[in-house]
Amino acid sequence: MTQKEIAKILNRSCLTVSLALAKYPKIKQETLKRVSEFARKTNYHPNMAARSLVLGKTNLISVSNGEKELSNLISSMMARKVDGIISCFEVLKNLLKFS
Repeated sequence: MTQKEIAKILNRSCLTVSLALAKYPKIKQETLKRVSEFARKTNYHPNMAARSLVLGKTNLISVSNGEKELSNLISSMMARKVDGIISCFEVLKNLLKFS
């Protein structure tokens, strides 16, 4: 489901839906509630590829290892550590309500 599809179904503009999903303060509470509930019921999630194009950033981390002999062992250990760090940041982001 895209914002454009939500807008069409709810008979709203794409801009209104976008602002409502971003919880823009000048959107009417009725509209905000209607869009938010519909997005929740349809399990809407932003398209991260499209978001990355618009924002000009991906929020991806690249990890490389030049040593072939230890590559698999070190890569798996690094991946677990990075995953743990990212999980901590996700918890903090949710607790602090950052986006």
